[in-house]
Amino acid sequence: MIYNTIAEADRKLTPADVEKKLARADWIDRKAVRLGIRELVSSGKLSYTYLYGRSFIEKSFRRPVRISERIVVKPPGKRYRPQSGEVTISIASGTAFGNGSHPSTYLALRALDY
Repeated sequence: MIYNTIAEADRKLTPADVEKKLARADWIDRKAVRLGIRELVSSGKLSYTYLYGRSFIEKSFRRPVRISERIVVKPPGKRYRPQSGEVTISIASGTAFGNGSHPSTYLALRALDY
């Protein structure tokens, strides 16, 4: 529930945004949301990012991430065994080309499926 809220958001969310959204919509205790965020960060599924002096919580691209039904993006050095029909793209995060999280990168990778 926490992961999907963050992954499907149309903007960057702060941890407080996630707490408020889930507490309001699903009557989940804020303390439970904070604990869930911590666990998802520890497991590598989410990561904190910092922009303009604010902390945001986003999908982590430090592990293989499914971009579409067929495409999986992974950082160099991370092992991933593709399923039949999958394409694995290894992207080194950097200034010229990010880690798959930027909308233009994500859309370009999705376009490869068409």
